[in-house]
Amino acid sequence: MDTVYVFEVEDADAAAWRSEVAVVAPSAAEANRQIRAGGLHKKQIRNDGRPVRAHTVAELPCIVDSPSGFARRRDDDGWTPWEHVAAGTSLSWRESDRARGTDD
Repeated sequence: MDTVYVFEVEDADAAAWRSEVAVVAPSAAEANRQIRAGGLHKKQIRNDGRPVRAHTVAELPCIVDSPSGFARRRDDDGWTPWEHVAAGTSLSWRESDRARGTDD
């Protein structure tokens, strides 16, 4: 049975420079491979690359219909609600508007 693994990652677009990224996978190792394939670099994943929590799909249902397979929430002086990550969107903050200096 698949599990939702939640990783804490660096995120320049979050006020506290951190986000949580959720992904469904059969194991923590596979979940790590998926978020790395989603654009995150090893050093951007906190907790030595291990998930900070695991949930059932029923506990985090927004992940089921995410077009990219990822859900994210940002620490903007408190956690934002979980949201889908659009298909084709890199999880890496290095590719964000703020990191490139184009954020208005």
